[in-house]
Amino acid sequence: MLQLRPYQQDAVDNTIAQLKKSPDPCLIDASVSAGKTFMVAGLMSWIEGNNRNSLCLTMTSELVEQNSDCYAEFVGKCSVFCSSLGKKNWRLPSVFATPQTLWAALKKGHPIGKKKFSLLVVDESHNINFNDKKTTYMRIIEHYKAINPNLRIVGLTGTPFRGRGESILGDDKFFKHKTADIGMAWLIENGFVVPPVYGRHKSDDYDFSSCKLQSNGKFKASELAEASEGKRLTHDIVQEVITNSQDRGGVLIFASTISHCKEILESLPPGDSCMITGETPDKERQSLIKKIKSGEIKYTVNLNVLTVGFSAPYIDHVVFMRPTESAVLWVQAVGRGVRIRDDKNDCLVSDYAGNLERLGDVDNPVINDMVKSRDKDIEKDVPCPECGEMNSVFARRCVGYVDGGVRCGFFFDFKPCPKCEAQNDTTARNCRDCGHELIDPNKKLTRKSSFRIGVEPVSVPVINTEYTRHKRRGSGPDTLRVDYMVMLPNDKAEIISEWFSPNVSGYPKHIFKREFVAKHAPSMIDYTLEEVLFNKNQIQSPKSLLINKMVGSKYLNIVLKEF
Repeated sequence: MLQLRPYQQDAVDNTIAQLKKSPDPCLIDASVSAGKTFMVAGLMSWIEGNNRNSLCLTMTSELVEQNSDCYAEFVGKCSVFCSSLGKKNWRLPSVFATPQTLWAALKKGHPIGKKKFSLLVVDESHNINFNDKKTTYMRIIEHYKAINPNLRIVGLTGTPFRGRGESILGDDKFFKHKTADIGMAWLIENGFVVPPVYGRHKSDDYDFSSCKLQSNGKFKASELAEASEGKRLTHDIVQEVITNSQDRGGVLIFASTISHCKEILESLPPGDSCMITGETPDKERQSLIKKIKSGEIKYTVNLNVLTVGFSAPYIDHVVFMRPTESAVLWVQAVGRGVRIRDDKNDCLVSDYAGNLERLGDVDNPVINDMVKSRDKDIEKDVPCPECGEMNSVFARRCVGYVDGGVRCGFFFDFKPCPKCEAQNDTTARNCRDCGHELIDPNKKLTRKSSFRIGVEPVSVPVINTEYTRHKRRGSGPDTLRVDYMVMLPNDKAEIISEWFSPNVSGYPKHIFKREFVAKHAPSMIDYTLEEVLFNKNQIQSPKSLLINKMVGSKYLNIVLKEF
């Protein structure tokens, strides 16, 4: 018999009440490891108890198997419609399927296409691209709504946003109502999951700065390969991971490419390690997963296949050796290690790819708490002018919280939205308020003949960099002048300059530490102009700059420095 935790039962009851009240799709916002599988079973058993049919869709065969096994164990028999699992059953009231298998069957006129469902449940519902009616999920939804206009839809996810922060909930979104909000902090506080903690490391990080997101939201495989494959650094990182995992359970490693997976595997203890990629045969994959869950295998290297639908409480160390395309994927990956086990106190997260730096502004509690964990030993000497919270010199946005647990909205460095003027993180692709698409910093001008610097950033190579003392007119301490000689797309050389005030306390010093020391000279001890000029031959210079010219300005502006 299905026995839900009190908060799971509340979520199911609230959702049922909302489904009775309105036909609008509703959302259960439940953090990773909140037990969404049991909530799915609770909703579908209610439908079956009323002699109606329900359908649960989710992207992976692992989640289909997990959800259907839970239902079969605690409720009763169900149908599974998933090619990867070798099953295409559909006659029972409760059906679990992948959208890929189901849509392929609908196109061929399979009898499941005529079945009338009263409830459609979508697990990991952030995968629904409601802006594109031609996507598989939206086509399936339209198909079954044509059969039953009163079809009710429920989504479950721990990451209610897409990409870098576009919400899936709201009056103008697909999901109109939230029926539960079960956050990571609450689960940790009540002992349902263990906290993720940021692991400091001695080894260098990979340099993925040259890897740019393409228009499809993915990194280019060749760029990932160039940044990660054939590096001595890989062996060094793996040895550090092994050392840091001696007193831990399972270790889940996310790699960049298949070749990178193999390189990592070569440095891991043989017989205690495995590799799983999209090319791993289904039967072998299922066998390996069972060994991972049981603890037979300690080190698992994977290529983005164990981010969802993988429940292994034995895992308590998650390692990133690749950049993740979005906050959604990163949070899901971290979630693989927070499930409770008797002898488990926390989940160690080791990030060798700079993901926290890229994703630190996304309003997700898992990321926010991880940033705090990372920065807990860093000196915080910059107060927020709005809420008073102390921030490190690396902060782009205040880490404090105001009334109601809402994150402070003050930005030390930001990109304004041209549509609503809201402040956004400098790396944001969409406005956090109105969703407007912001300038894509990865887009480059390729037609030299039509070159003209405008608001849209352009990437240009840096030919030479000079660091000099700049004497101010009148009184005041000298400043640091940095001159970058760049080659514009029209083959014309240009000098772009920026100034810093290392010998001035307060906010100018903060800007110097964050924008110069952190990027050009992270090992610098004495933050003075004299120290910079004395060691200028050892200072790191950017390989390229993203530049633009703001409206009404005649000067070139540095948007981003790429090292």
